[in-house]
Amino acid sequence: MTHYNWKQIVKESLGPLFLAAIFSMASGFFLNSGLDIKQLAAILLVTPAFVNIAGDTSAVVASRISTDLYMGRRNMIVVSVIGGLLVSIILSVFLGIAAETLLKLTGSGLGYTTFVAITGVAGTLATLILIGSAVLL
Repeated sequence: MTHYNWKQIVKESLGPLFLAAIFSMASGFFLNSGLDIKQLAAILLVTPAFVNIAGDTSAVVASRISTDLYMGRRNMIVVSVIGGLLVSIILSVFLGIAAETLLKLTGSGLGYTTFVAITGVAGTLATLILIGSAVLL
């Protein structure tokens, strides 16, 4: 029978929960900082896809890294990280193009250059953070 110690669970959970609270407050502050409804709709449209792209890409990279370490191929770790970043950049740019096309069909939009730049940078940063944490762990 497994014995759980609630103090240990609280101690191990406080760090990630604190970081999640800080990021949540920062994103709420950003969304409340004077965006008009068109910009807010564009950001809300791509948020689930960002979560999916960054999470899936970093999970694949973490899996490849653990397999490479297990097999003794330490030189392949850099290749896995670079490949994951390239996939993330390509998918983020495609996401920006697809989302802006949908926004244009509804009569709004921010412009292809602006929106693709936003999605490309945001997707790359999200993936960098997640892959960095995967490599660190």
